[in-house]
Amino acid sequence: MESFCWTPTSYQLEKFTNEELYFIISSLLGLGYPGHGPESLHLSIRNRGELGDIRFLLLSKDLLNGNDDKEIVYFHLGQIDDEFNKIEIYSGRCQPEETDPEKGSVNVPLIRFAISEKTEPNEFHPVTFLNGLSRIISTKGFSEREENDLFKLFWNSPLPGGIKNKLDFGVIGPMGTNFSGDYFLVAQPDENEFGTTKVKSFKVCENDEDESEYIQDKIEVLHTFIDYQSAESYKRGETENISKTLIAN
Repeated sequence: MESFCWTPTSYQLEKFTNEELYFIISSLLGLGYPGHGPESLHLSIRNRGELGDIRFLLLSKDLLNGNDDKEIVYFHLGQIDDEFNKIEIYSGRCQPEETDPEKGSVNVPLIRFAISEKTEPNEFHPVTFLNGLSRIISTKGFSEREENDLFKLFWNSPLPGGIKNKLDFGVIGPMGTNFSGDYFLVAQPDENEFGTTKVKSFKVCENDEDESEYIQDKIEVLHTFIDYQSAESYKRGETENISKTLIAN
C-alpha cells in the first residue's frame, strides 16, 4: 500500500492563482465538477491570525438525476486555513429559480436557512485532495511567485461592477465562524460555451503620483477558461495547465 505523509504547516495562500483555488475547492474537495455544468465561485480573504484565511461560496448547477432534465443548484459555504488542516464546509441545495450560478445573484437568506437545516455530510477524499494539493505546492518556483493580487483587494478597490458583493451570512456552525464579509466573484459560467468556467484574475494598478498615500488607481480583470477536459487532464498529471488553450478563429 502506498504511504502518504502530510505535515501541517503554514502555506502561503497568496501564492495560489485563482485557477488553482477554484480547482482545489471544486475538484479536489469534491464539491463541484469543473466543466460538467455551470459553476460560480466567490472568495473572501480573511485577515491573518484568524481561523481560516479563505472563505468561499461555490454554486454548482446539475441535473437532479440522470432520468430526467430537472435541474438543481448545490451550494457550499466554507473556509480553508493556511495549513489546509482546518477545513469547514456547509452544503445544501435549492431550485435554480431560488439562486443560480448562471444569473450571478446570491440568495443569502435561503442559503443560510438551508445550511442550518443540513443533516447530510460532505463527501471528502483526503488522499485525492492532498495529492492534488501537494502537486501544486511542489511546482517549480511556487515559493518565488508574486503575490496573487486577489489578496491585495480592499473594500474600496476600483473593481468593475458585479465582482465584489457583501454577503451577510453571519455566524454559522459549532465553531462559531462568521462567514459575513466582502466576497469576490472569481469564477462564473462562460456565457459563450456551456460547461466552461471563466476564471478571473486581477492586476492591481497603483497610483504612483502620490507617495504619501497608497492608492489603487484601477484593477485590470483577465480571464482564463477551464472545461472538463482541461481539468481532468491536469488532475491526471497529463498537462501543466488547468485552463484550456484557446485557438483564435
